Amino acid sequence: MKRYIIPLKSGSHTGKLEITLKEVENINGKTTIDLTPAPEKYWTVSFVGEGTGLNSRNRRRSDCDYCGQCYETLLDDGLLSTLPLRKLCDLWERWHLNDLCAGTRAQRDKLRHFKGDHDAQLLCLGDLEVDRGYKYGSQWLVELVPDEVIKEICDLARQAMASARK
Repeated sequence: MKRYIIPLKSGSHTGKLEITLKEVENINGKTTIDLTPAPEKYWTVSFVGEGTGLNSRNRRRSDCDYCGQCYETLLDDGLLSTLPLRKLCDLWERWHLNDLCAGTRAQRDKLRHFKGDHDAQLLCLGDLEVDRGYKYGSQWLVELVPDEVIKEICDLARQAMASARK
């Protein structure tokens, strides 16, 4: 397991970005988004952000004003302003929880720019609700993260951590 905790600061805003990369064993026979068996080992990726700011009296509003999948708020607060952090934000949006995909590649492609609840997604999918025997949302599928993406996340996280220490 690889874990990076990157401190974030911009003006009165502070926070952190936590990245966890874990190589897991496929003991439960997971399936990929291409409906092929997942390999014996594969990587899972998780990003979690956290941030807070100061009020007009220069006091913290709380221990944590926002956390979780809050990259847009971290961006708005200026906490992801360096190039490595902006690149990590793109990777966060793309690969977070890659082992918890509700749809196949074809289903995900059809829903890529669709916003709506589960029932609306099923309507949008139409005939693709069942793709080669897999019904959308019936199990968690794995999208395999290429080794070069894992390396890029690690390299960018180390760069961001070094930059935060300056």
